[in-house]
Amino acid sequence: MFNILCKLLCIFCIFYAYSAKAQQVTASDGSLLQIEQYLRFLAKKDAVISSNIANAATPSYIPIDVQPTSSANLTARTTQKHHIATGDNNNFSVVEAAILELQPNGNGVVIEDELLKKSINAVNMQEATKVYTKTREMIRIAIRGAK
Repeated sequence: MFNILCKLLCIFCIFYAYSAKAQQVTASDGSLLQIEQYLRFLAKKDAVISSNIANAATPSYIPIDVQPTSSANLTARTTQKHHIATGDNNNFSVVEAAILELQPNGNGVVIEDELLKKSINAVNMQEATKVYTKTREMIRIAIRGAK
């Protein structure tokens, strides 16, 4: 059991390191709701990056990015005293990205930069998924007991 806790602590440390490095929405206490919100953020970011790559040859296309809003930390919204809302708590917004290089046709997408962002996002998503899975596993063990 001690080995499992040590491994889980290492995964949390990796998760926090990637989150802080990317300066994105983080799951500050590792609760499932916060990790779920972080995964939602990463999924939206992946879709935006894919859209930028798809429009790399579109004239006058300005790349977009996803940024966390000022209320990026998840707070449990209650609709009733005994309910916790788990719906779409989208604490991020789509904004125009900084243009690093402008092509002659007015397109501001740099493929190399977008592919790097996509790779970093994939690593962040993989780590967050591991943390989510391990947290669910620990909750299941706590409820049902180890088998």
